[in-house]
Amino acid sequence: DLEISGSGLGDTIRIAGSDPNLWSDILQGNATEISRVLRQVSNELAELSTALEDKNRVRIEQTLRAGNEGRARIPGKHGSGTNRFESVNVMISDQPGALAELFAGVGVLDINLEDVRIEHVMGRPSGIVQLFVPIGESEELESGLYQRGFDTRGRQ
Repeated sequence: DLEISGSGLGDTIRIAGSDPNLWSDILQGNATEISRVLRQVSNELAELSTALEDKNRVRIEQTLRAGNEGRARIPGKHGSGTNRFESVNVMISDQPGALAELFAGVGVLDINLEDVRIEHVMGRPSGIVQLFVPIGESEELESGLYQRGFDTRGRQ
């Protein structure tokens, strides 16, 4: 049921909404390597499917850990090595100016945001904004926003 899929699915399939001609050229130009990777992914998905059917928790967790490790190899901001950040979650209402108010609150604290993600809360006119900051700054950010009346929802 797509109604409960959340924005993560949209992030995963973003390329599906882009120009097919462009991606056809890219895929054809890299066909050998992409075919190899697709076969590998296909085999891994088949193994995961079997693990799910067998309720093989160890194999499922191995697959998820492999995904974590793969994601960690993706270059960070500005093409540098992988970046390590902490995050603070803040609930905001879905109304004009709410995000600007949150960013202004962060600005007053003089903390640089490295990244931002927004997840809409299903069935409610609100969303969770995940604010990514350099390691060591999340506690100050969470405390400062809470003191300014923001609905903070913890750190990661």
